Amino acid sequence: MHPLRMNPEEARKALENGALLVDVRAYEQIEGYDFVEENKIALPITEFGARYTELPDDRLVIMACSVGVNSLKTAYYLLNMGYTKVANLEGGIEAWEAAGYPVHKNADRPVSSGCCCGIGSEAEETDCCDETQAVEDNLSSGSCCC
Repeated sequence: MHPLRMNPEEARKALENGALLVDVRAYEQIEGYDFVEENKIALPITEFGARYTELPDDRLVIMACSVGVNSLKTAYYLLNMGYTKVANLEGGIEAWEAAGYPVHKNADRPVSSGCCCGIGSEAEETDCCDETQAVEDNLSSGSCCC
């Protein structure tokens, strides 16, 4: 089974119909660059394995991150844990903003660059997200994909 893959327009429509947006980025990232959306919660990937059961299993949850990589990993994790109403926001918050949907940017907390997920601010800009790395490795180590 695969999660639904939603572009920003599809995700926005789903949110208007009661879906929940789950932002899996680090709190520091969210404070610097955030979705302006009522139906959202923050559940960083570093806490995901311990807290995923807080997510509803009776409504669609749309996983989101910076560019759609870590959110896709957490979407698969939820499916493996028995959730059936799971989607991934393709392109993450960057695609959301590019589609014209509102975001909040805090100039006092600039978003780090370096890693595609933004957590590894000291990392070189490389192809750091190895799609073959298991979700459980990320979740159990409390780190990003770098």
